[in-house]
Amino acid sequence: MLQNLRNASQSWLIRGFFAILIVCFVVLWGVGDMLRPGGRSNQVVATVGGHKISELELEKAFRRDLINLQIRSGKQIDADKARKLGLINSTLQRMITEKILDLEADHMGLAVTDAQVKQEIQSDPTFFEKDGSFDKERFVRMLEIMHINEKEYVSILRGEIRRNQLMQALIAGVQAPLTLVKALYEWQYQKRLVDIAIIKPADMPGILNPSIQDLKTYYDAHKSQFEAPEYRNLTALVISPKDIEKKVVLSDEEISAGFDRRRDEIKGGLPNRQENELILKELRKEKADNLMLEITNKIEDSLAEGATLDELAKKFDLKILKLQKIAKDSKLDKALSNETLQPEVIQAIYKEGFTNEVGTDPLLIDAGKGSYVLVRVDTITPKTVKPFEVVKADVSSAWRLEKQTEASKILAEQIQKEVNEGLPLVQAAAKRKIKVSVNTKLARTDDVKATEIPTDIKKQIFESEIRKAVFGRAQDGYLVVQNKEIIGIKIVPESKEFKDFSERVTTMLSNDIIDQYIYALEKKFRVEVNRRAFNTKEQ
Repeated sequence: MLQNLRNASQSWLIRGFFAILIVCFVVLWGVGDMLRPGGRSNQVVATVGGHKISELELEKAFRRDLINLQIRSGKQIDADKARKLGLINSTLQRMITEKILDLEADHMGLAVTDAQVKQEIQSDPTFFEKDGSFDKERFVRMLEIMHINEKEYVSILRGEIRRNQLMQALIAGVQAPLTLVKALYEWQYQKRLVDIAIIKPADMPGILNPSIQDLKTYYDAHKSQFEAPEYRNLTALVISPKDIEKKVVLSDEEISAGFDRRRDEIKGGLPNRQENELILKELRKEKADNLMLEITNKIEDSLAEGATLDELAKKFDLKILKLQKIAKDSKLDKALSNETLQPEVIQAIYKEGFTNEVGTDPLLIDAGKGSYVLVRVDTITPKTVKPFEVVKADVSSAWRLEKQTEASKILAEQIQKEVNEGLPLVQAAAKRKIKVSVNTKLARTDDVKATEIPTDIKKQIFESEIRKAVFGRAQDGYLVVQNKEIIGIKIVPESKEFKDFSERVTTMLSNDIIDQYIYALEKKFRVEVNRRAFNTKEQ
């Protein structure tokens, strides 16, 4: 059971500030009965060293991780879908891991001083001024936004620091052996000298014209190829920095206070015209940022109270966008050609529009570059299969391409067989008047798009014997590739590339050590999972 949980879990090390805020937000505001369709029981789902993890604790942690997942993915994910993704497994494993690390830290007498916590807070860029210095007011304001006090934040941060100290002490001094690094480096970066022939379906002769019955048979077997797409009508609300800045009006008091704060930066104490304009621009940007934060928070509060997009648009003076008959494979920039929107905003609208369903409550999504979007799906017109007579020409083209593709595969197999029997690829291809790219250097690390050789074919090449050929499907047809030579790699231990590679290998070894250490601690502190209670959570 624990091994299954471990396989589903994610690394617990080094969590960011906002993840901690989410924890606190959930702890403060609760989660209701999201996980408990059968009522408000509170069974023990796991025991770690005699310390119980209750159903309620798992419920809260699951909700926290669900919110985290929604933020990272930028889309709404309900609890049932999250379970199918294995999130509850990951949540329970994380809780078990943190608990056993806390127990081991207690056993070892590890402690975190107030000075360490203070240093961690003051070195967090989240709380920095523009000049890179710690801003106490910003720190307090961020905590207020998430409804958490300083004492609670410090307590959570102290636990994180202590667990990280334990792990860092465990892997301190770990270094991958030079012999191992060299072997892996050579394997990773050695190349193959290959000849490549591509057999394209379009070049296959001798394909007869299909009969009507051939076409109808093909149409009946491949109706999904001849569907009219699903269409959606969407309503979108966009909150952009440019729109917010238009609402900003600086009072005389704000301008005076802003200039006073910058007086030390101004030569002679009085700004020139250029400095004056720059300061005013900075003050407007400051106020716009604060206004954006205030509006987005109020929008989320209003959404929680059941406000519609139309009500939000009216309340906060925002523009509503109505998008009609949008297909999944269409480009929204055409539908939004009259709007001055960033590409990131258009992409976010499109993504949300085809993630949500009719009736799904829209989420406030960070679209990037300071903009946010809310998207509601108004109607969905399902896919429909076009009548045979309407798509007859398309069916004929698809039928012909299928036959040509089958012929190209057979030819590729014949050429591969001849090469593997001793005939060079250049000669086998020349007999069929097929062009060959000769003496191509191929590396495992080459980008698929750059070489146009799919990953599965590349894997075959590096596993094949010299002078042998492999074949496989590529974008434009079938490739036949002959492996002619292994090109070794010169290893320079002092080079930056080799040192970076060595660090990556060391990191992998460190992760393996941590996994083994946690596994041993699970045995030491006797971890037990209530299968019946946990299986209920998974369903």
